[in-house]
Amino acid sequence: MDYGVGLHLYELYGQNATLKRMFAKGKNTYNAQKLRAELERIVEAFQPLAEAATAIPRREIRSVERIENAPEEIAALEKKWRSLYAEMAFLHSKLDSCQRDDERGTMALRILSLDKEINEIIDQLSYYKQHGKLPDPMPDEGKVLESLDRAVLEKMRKNLIANISHAKAGRRSADNLAAMIERKELITHILEK
Repeated sequence: MDYGVGLHLYELYGQNATLKRMFAKGKNTYNAQKLRAELERIVEAFQPLAEAATAIPRREIRSVERIENAPEEIAALEKKWRSLYAEMAFLHSKLDSCQRDDERGTMALRILSLDKEINEIIDQLSYYKQHGKLPDPMPDEGKVLESLDRAVLEKMRKNLIANISHAKAGRRSADNLAAMIERKELITHILEK
């Protein structure tokens, strides 16, 4: 074992600051043996995690058969989901080789976003295949909220304010924080009319 490489690995993955200082003082018989033993212990600790990660089967990607003689709108959706899938597969292949955690996180979020968009398109295409038309668009959220009673809107607004506060303080997931803020502002705008 190359002592310098082992030292670098222990600096990255070792937890004991005393051992890090001792190993940094230089190579001798005791340090080399102790470093090797510590690295083997670290590898053994990570082994169950690696086995668990490989045991998880990859989720099958939904797909839809190509629709023959489809209108231009459907052909455009098919083309879009296939290009999004190609981008997602490319990012997925680069994910393992990415060294920086922030880049990996950005890539992972983009992959999840693409997966969601692909599934939405496939849902639309499946609906078209069953019913011969695309699903009706969702009603505008503002119109739906305007139809609600003022007391209900006030209660929704107060709940959103509390949820936003909890998310900002870290007591609740902040995954949809932007959507909550946007909805609160929309409700506030409706209530001020």
